[in-house]
Amino acid sequence: MDTLAARPTDDVLIDAPSGSQISTARAAREAIYKAALYKTLATSRPAELDFFVNARRFELMQAAIGSRLAQRPIRILNAACGPFAFEFYGPVAGATIDSFDIDKRIGPLHKALTNRSLIAPCTFKCIDVAAFKASATYDVVLVNDLFYSKHVDFYAVIGAFAASVAPGGVLYFDIQDERAAPLWAALGKGGKTRRYNLANISKTLEALGFIVESVTPALGIKSGGITGGIDGLARRLLWRKFGIANNFAFVARR
Repeated sequence: MDTLAARPTDDVLIDAPSGSQISTARAAREAIYKAALYKTLATSRPAELDFFVNARRFELMQAAIGSRLAQRPIRILNAACGPFAFEFYGPVAGATIDSFDIDKRIGPLHKALTNRSLIAPCTFKCIDVAAFKASATYDVVLVNDLFYSKHVDFYAVIGAFAASVAPGGVLYFDIQDERAAPLWAALGKGGKTRRYNLANISKTLEALGFIVESVTPALGIKSGGITGGIDGLARRLLWRKFGIANNFAFVARR
């Protein structure tokens, strides 16, 4: 008997999608995401919106806590979430995610993106970080770009975030170093942001019962994109030659 002819009809070899097909599908999905941002957040500057449409923004986070984000089950709090770039790009399939932001426009955006299944399932609340109170605990608490704001004081809000981290869980955030202030001021940058003494940040976390696992300089993205290209090269040169970096990512474990 011909062994090939004797195969069950459901044992059929199907060609897997090629790399170019996957890239095309991703680009199309990203274009839909970008269009949703432009439509719902139309009052924002295009450059501000384009900042979020970049998967490379999460390279540092992936390097720092990628293994934890891959664990299942996992509960994640995404504080000051913005337009759900983490839920769009992040490795979060199967995760339980709660998000919040002060921007009232984010609520309609959440509905639009969820209805089109463009982001990982997540809850959303519109609240001011100053009013945030820990009502649950999470395996990972993410605080991206929040502590740059002059309207937010790290020391005033970190207690609530700390209380949201479950035993064994991690707190991930980025923050600007006060030591870089003179250089960035000379370059005409950073005047609208808040900076901190990183040693004092570590001491505060330790006093709250955390172990600081890593403090990593954000040196741009080698392949271009956000702070990539020439800007990224300049950041890496400053760090290697002078030990100066504009911002750092903290990973602290309870």
